[in-house]
Amino acid sequence: MDTSTDSAAFNVDTSKLPLFLQELICLLGEKDAYTFVATYGGQTKYIPRDPNRSHLRHLLSAEGLKRLSKVMGGIEVEVPMLVHFERQRRNHQIMAALQRGLSRNQVAQQYGLSVRQIANIRRSISF
Repeated sequence: MDTSTDSAAFNVDTSKLPLFLQELICLLGEKDAYTFVATYGGQTKYIPRDPNRSHLRHLLSAEGLKRLSKVMGGIEVEVPMLVHFERQRRNHQIMAALQRGLSRNQVAQQYGLSVRQIANIRRSISF
């Protein structure tokens, strides 16, 4: 499955995410991985061996759940926090605000961050 299209839609650089989250994205696709993490982030979740006997079939695509069950079926996984997705989205929004001409002070106040954090975000993202 090509997740580059999904990544563009979510505006997330998957290479900067934790390895386990990258693996979830490879198995589920970014949309289903996001849904899974948004629902169960920070929790331990049992992955069923049989995807048809799981309530996850109502949450995830059939293909994604089938791949997840094939690779991780029968084990419990610690689901990463949603903050990994959201932080990247926020940082891209911050960069867009800076490019629109807002000052670091204005952006810092808008996002509840320090001016130094805004400068670090600006330095870490190359457009």
